Amino acid sequence: MEEERKIDEIEVAKRLSRKYPAPAWSFLTRVRRGTGFSTVIRTADAIAMSLFPSRGFEIQGFEIKVSKNDLKKELSQPEKAEEIQQFCHRWWIVVPDKDIITLSEIPKNWGVIIAQKNGNKVLKDAPLLNPKMIDYPFLAAIFRNQNENYVHKDDFWDKVKEEKVKWEEHGNYELKEMRERIKRLDEFEEISGFNIRSWGDEHKDIAKVVRLVLDMKGDIGWKFNDLHRYASNIVEALKGIEREVKVISKDL
Repeated sequence: MEEERKIDEIEVAKRLSRKYPAPAWSFLTRVRRGTGFSTVIRTADAIAMSLFPSRGFEIQGFEIKVSKNDLKKELSQPEKAEEIQQFCHRWWIVVPDKDIITLSEIPKNWGVIIAQKNGNKVLKDAPLLNPKMIDYPFLAAIFRNQNENYVHKDDFWDKVKEEKVKWEEHGNYELKEMRERIKRLDEFEEISGFNIRSWGDEHKDIAKVVRLVLDMKGDIGWKFNDLHRYASNIVEALKGIEREVKVISKDL
């Protein structure tokens, strides 16, 4: 049995994003606490914000862990999450497998999501928190993240059209090649009198005969070349004998 591909953070984030689809949500990955680089800045693996007023403008934060060791490190210093959690209405730990996690070790104000291949399951609901207003450093980090991952819809559709042209050109080439092959097949059937597209395995026998003839053609060619060389040698030998006979005749 083929070994199952190891699940990484990118794959888990991809699965999680399906729980927070546009246009109801904006889902961003790897969001930093700020935009500066002079100090170590905390990064959330993902954040999501509800965009529909009817559902409330709720911000949710996520830490993704793909192994027990990763989770153990996170839980050993839960206060680190506070840097971004303070701006979120809910905070989640996201894992690909429930065997990675022990619910009794999870802080009370954190939720747990199992991001499975066939859907996301809430293992422990995240309680509603009382978040602070977003400050400018965090807001700047969100804007930077959005800019780095943003593709204008016009550029997107231009790329789609470009790829469509490439596929059409490729498809036309493949179609031309296929028509040429069908043409040659029709010619083969017409000359041979054999319908290769009929039911049965007769075409395999025909292919073997063709292969045998081609191999024989090669052997005959080599043998013909050998015979030609032998004949040339005989002609040269006869000419030599004729010259010697003339010399002998003069002496007599």
